[in-house]
Amino acid sequence: MFAPSVVGAILMFGVSWLVSSLASRPSIGAASGLGAVVLLPFLLMTVEEFGVYAPRAGPVMNRIGAAEFLVVGSLCFVAGVLYYVRRVEP
Repeated sequence: MFAPSVVGAILMFGVSWLVSSLASRPSIGAASGLGAVVLLPFLLMTVEEFGVYAPRAGPVMNRIGAAEFLVVGSLCFVAGVLYYVRRVEP
């Protein structure tokens, strides 16, 4: 699979692109990309603690986390592009 830094970069860029196309200030988009990279691993660890996944699913959890990062980053990028292309400027 991808290196963790590549997966994190895809997530960060996708979320930043979506938020910056929605927000009026680009700094909000940059901060949201950094926040997503920090927040999603904590969310995954919380889900794992509640026992949603099998007890000793360490390597499986890493693959699930990487796949979720790729999917969320890609979907945010596509949604940001669609919004940016279709928006009407006053």
